[in-house]
Amino acid sequence: MAQFRYHAIDLHGNTRDGVIDAESLHDASEKLRSAEINVLSIEQLTVDTRRYEPDGPRPPETPRDVTLRLRDMPGGLVLLLVGGIFTGVAIPIVLTGITLFVAGQSGGASMALFPLIHLTIGVAMLWYVVGRRRRWHDIYRHGTVTMAVVDGVGYDRSVRVNGQNPYELAWSFEVDGHRYNDKKSSFDDRVLTFTPGDRLWVIYDPDDPEESVEWPPLSR
Repeated sequence: MAQFRYHAIDLHGNTRDGVIDAESLHDASEKLRSAEINVLSIEQLTVDTRRYEPDGPRPPETPRDVTLRLRDMPGGLVLLLVGGIFTGVAIPIVLTGITLFVAGQSGGASMALFPLIHLTIGVAMLWYVVGRRRRWHDIYRHGTVTMAVVDGVGYDRSVRVNGQNPYELAWSFEVDGHRYNDKKSSFDDRVLTFTPGDRLWVIYDPDDPEESVEWPPLSR
């Protein structure tokens, strides 16, 4: 599959410049037209394609050998610990309350119902952390590779671990004429090596391009 660089205008009159993957020049033009983008000029990137590529090696073919640990996720260990405590403490209390309720003891119902709130919160935390890790891991191993542009580098003020905010790396990329944006939080100092406008490799879910991950993986 070849890459084509285009200059176009969208339905809102905004100028669009980007790179699209396609089998041919005609295929690339049709993809853009189907996305309601009016192509002004388009050309195939051939010999000099690599000068547009990010620094560093391109992600290997699938399945990729990637290990994503829970501790590499911002707040992952905290959520795992708090969720585990809530769940571990609530379960025996709920079971005790149910036992007392079945035995006809007073207070059994309230003892069983009140900790259910903590149990629900704990299970939700565990489900989120484990599910998010599995989702990212699947994308790293089996997702589609493309180039993205760094849109911003800063701090994630919504997360605070041990009194510190993680860095935040934001990027955007195009798939079939549609632009997608994503960002990741990380305590990895490599985030600071990027500046807006830099290119980087990303891997996205072909069934849901809204979900993407950076390459190489940052230590979260």
